[in-house]
Amino acid sequence: MKNFKKQSIFTMMILALVIVGCSSDDDNNRIVEEQALEGYENTRAAVDGVADFIDGPIANLTADLGELTMAEGGFDGATVDPQAKVAATNAVEAYELNPTDANAVIAANAIEDLVVANRVAIITDFQQILGNDFPSNADLGALIASVEDRLNKPEGLMDTQSAAFDVITAVQINGVAVEALLNIANTRYELGLDVPTYTAPSIPSSLNTQNLLETALNSVSAVGSLAVPSVEAIQAIVDDLLMTEVQAGYETNRAAVAGVADFIDGPIGQLTEDLGTITDSDFSRVMVDAQVRVDAMSAIEAYEANPSTETAIAAANEIENLVVANRVAIIGDFQQILANDFPSDDDLAALVASVEEGLERPSDLSGAENAVFDVIVAVQVNGAAVEALLNIANTTYELELEIPMYAAPSLPEMASETNLLVTSIESVSAVGDLAVPSVEAIQAIVDNALAN
Repeated sequence: MKNFKKQSIFTMMILALVIVGCSSDDDNNRIVEEQALEGYENTRAAVDGVADFIDGPIANLTADLGELTMAEGGFDGATVDPQAKVAATNAVEAYELNPTDANAVIAANAIEDLVVANRVAIITDFQQILGNDFPSNADLGALIASVEDRLNKPEGLMDTQSAAFDVITAVQINGVAVEALLNIANTRYELGLDVPTYTAPSIPSSLNTQNLLETALNSVSAVGSLAVPSVEAIQAIVDDLLMTEVQAGYETNRAAVAGVADFIDGPIGQLTEDLGTITDSDFSRVMVDAQVRVDAMSAIEAYEANPSTETAIAAANEIENLVVANRVAIIGDFQQILANDFPSDDDLAALVASVEEGLERPSDLSGAENAVFDVIVAVQVNGAAVEALLNIANTTYELELEIPMYAAPSLPEMASETNLLVTSIESVSAVGDLAVPSVEAIQAIVDNALAN
């Protein structure tokens, strides 16, 4: 009986140890399982965060560099394929609901696909940013091969391990590519930045799926540590350059319109008086309102001292006022020169309407952009009016001149403040290209008539 009791106690102890051992193994399996679940989601979320950075800051930088370089048509910031994002989310959710090896592989493959979608968007952006400096297909192929050779994927991995390893490879290819592209951009645009090195983590010594997922996550984090400060630094430089261009754009506009005012006060005024002499009429030159000139100059100075949306709008409005003041003076001169042949109010209104209809205002302009757009419209109204008035004068005085057409520039495809300022300047220059040679040709005829 004692022996039976001893054996029973011994047997119970063995069973207890077995039960405890099994419970411990179950707990360990549960911990590993939870870690694996979290590992897939953490990696997916990190890669998705990179996609958000591509869709946001990198796309914005791309568009701004297109504006800064005045690239034809601008640069379009690429966005990551949204379907790849959805597919990765769905695959990880399916794995969490049913954590099988097959679902784990599917989740890893979908994450890898999202990594590749990120790469496609990055390449699209940098193909625009770098132009002819973008690496060749052979260079990109060599870069991919160098990463694959360094990682040296082991043989005989389980399916889940192999799929996780492929995610690491894809991410580290992106990291090396981003480093290379940022360095080329640094050289091309002479930015003088210290672009960080992509510090890719090493492959873990224990190649279980959990460790590989952690390495994939760390690989993504290293891409962020490289890309985020670099893109922010480049954006800061671009912002400064764009602001400098914008500030210069307002002053250049004002100076160009003031130059037209000088031409009205000078050569056009002189031509008006001389035509009065030839026709025995009392013509007097009409001067551009001097106070409007002063107001435009003051508004520009206020903007340069405090560049804000409000001062930018005020500067554009005053430039527009100077454009209108030029128009008033031109009309004053040509009402004398053309007399009864001067267009009626209805004709002038129709001319203004035709210009406005030809310039379709985008609906999403900012306050400053709207104000600059108004300057463009005002200048191009002047250009069309000057062309019409010179042609009437050509007929009235039988001058037989070839009056050029007003070659109004088209609106930019990307209607940014900088681009609109450039279009406004070009619109003023086109008025000069029309008016200056025409007025000089008429003046030469008048001078000959006066000499005789």
